[in-house]
Amino acid sequence: MTAKACTRCGRVLPLSEFYRDSRVPVGRTSHCKTCCKTAQRARQTRAAPQPKPAKALADLFTTPELPGALCRGRWALFDPADRDDDHQVVERLHTEAVALCSRCPALAACQSWLESLPAHKRPTGIVAGRLVEEMKR
Repeated sequence: MTAKACTRCGRVLPLSEFYRDSRVPVGRTSHCKTCCKTAQRARQTRAAPQPKPAKALADLFTTPELPGALCRGRWALFDPADRDDDHQVVERLHTEAVALCSRCPALAACQSWLESLPAHKRPTGIVAGRLVEEMKR
């Protein structure tokens, strides 16, 4: 036997166009190399993770305007603490941020927005007058 038909495309091809397979009596796969490669590419394309937008870009589209918000431009007060930050300084900044939130004209809208987000999508740090910590998974 020097040739056989591919069970996918139906073409009759020489045995060299089929991968070796010791599990079958003929010793060759039932699909030609071209069909095997096409199927593999299709599986890889389906399994490939879809690109996700950058977090900052996604936040830009989901964060409300909040006109009159006192936090605008003062992100350092509201950021969560990093491991290497001086925790006394961070605590002082967060206390200042909470005080700023308490007199903010946009506090109600900010609280509504925060409550509308699922827990895993909430920003961390001081938001709407309270400390929001990262969810542990």
